[in-house]
Amino acid sequence: MSEPALLYAKEGHVATLTMNRPEVRNALNAEMLCRLADAWQDVNDDPNIRVAILTGAGEQAFCAGADLDRLVRMMQGQRPPETDYDRADHRGRPHHL
Repeated sequence: MSEPALLYAKEGHVATLTMNRPEVRNALNAEMLCRLADAWQDVNDDPNIRVAILTGAGEQAFCAGADLDRLVRMMQGQRPPETDYDRADHRGRPHHL
């Protein structure tokens, strides 16, 4: 199994969210969007968190933006949702980590 598109860790009062798709310059896909929504909700709900760091894996880019090839075609109905994350995002409901 491959690593998740977002790595989320908490240490002390710090939450670190790492976009983890360096092979595509951390382009946002349905999985990452769902995991980001869940992580930000957890940051918001955890009174111990004082700061959150959003970073990107790899050396090429922080984030290239949306993975337009997949997201836009799915939103336009040109391809069906293929993963649980696609289906969760397609229905507008977050997928839980």
